[in-house]
Amino acid sequence: MSAGDLGAAALRAALFLALWGTGAAVYAAWRRDARALVSARASAAIALVLVVVASLSMMFALATHDFSILYVAENNARETPLFYSIIGLWAALEGSILLWTTVLAAATAFIAFRGTVAIPRLATTALAVLFAMLSFFLLLVTTPAADPFVRLAIAPANGNGPNPLLQNHPLMALHPPLLYLGYVLTAVPFAYAEHLAGDRDVRAHDPWDVSHAKRRREQRALVHAVGPGAAPARVPRGRPGGVDRSAALAVIAPP
Repeated sequence: MSAGDLGAAALRAALFLALWGTGAAVYAAWRRDARALVSARASAAIALVLVVVASLSMMFALATHDFSILYVAENNARETPLFYSIIGLWAALEGSILLWTTVLAAATAFIAFRGTVAIPRLATTALAVLFAMLSFFLLLVTTPAADPFVRLAIAPANGNGPNPLLQNHPLMALHPPLLYLGYVLTAVPFAYAEHLAGDRDVRAHDPWDVSHAKRRREQRALVHAVGPGAAPARVPRGRPGGVDRSAALAVIAPP
């Protein structure tokens, strides 16, 4: 089995588990069923492992220049150094969404095992919301919308090479992942707020205390991301004085 086949299979299995976890978490929140919650936790853990396997498979395909995969052929070349081949995972839309899905899967697993222990009633509903979001992104990466493992009938001898912006500065290895970390993790306070907005009986935990503290963590991640991205963002795509749009957005409109 090639890296592309392994990654594609892992994502499809993760989609099934995410859908199952959504149903289990909804039932657990509705009926306060401990067995359903255990099932949701197991689904979150296994789904995270599978999504990580898919991401590592794509990194391996990039590192070994597997041009039978369309994403690798469009964003890699034999001349590309190993370091920049690996960070080619977030060189284009499909890989970026795969990275986005990996962060979201990690957040879902964290809430499944940590949040549901600390605040069971609140976090179980939040877990259902996170599972639903995870299912949506897994649906994207397993359909033509953003499938990173699309195969080519005939593999080219060489690829197009990575986005020049990625090789502009080594800190581009940190800039996009940290931005994604900040953006994606805003899903956590949103998921908690969904429960708080619809439950008037929740008084033990102030909605501001629960969501705002988590929100501040995502803001800090964005601030740290903009720093490493500042230097490489100065000359994006050969335009002197340019500004990286995602970095600017993080400064102007933090979550």
